[in-house]
Amino acid sequence: MKFGDIPVTDAKGAILAHSVRRGKLALKKGRTLSAEDIETLQSAGVDSIIGAQLESGDVGEDTAAARIATAAAGDGLEVSAAFTGRVNL
Repeated sequence: MKFGDIPVTDAKGAILAHSVRRGKLALKKGRTLSAEDIETLQSAGVDSIIGAQLESGDVGEDTAAARIATAAAGDGLEVSAAFTGRVNL
């Protein structure tokens, strides 16, 4: 996984580590950036984001959280859907 400051021009497919707010623009952390998101960020004057770019064999944070929660859950525990890298038991 590559993590850190990413130029918006190279950020398609990156996962936001922090929410981005600029004027009416609001993208929440955990969002995987699409081509449309890139255009929107550029239009808003955002030059770079802090995020993660998964490499071959990497597992996303929601998938990892769900796997851990499922393995840890015992009788009487319910596992919620994973979101932003967390699961409620």
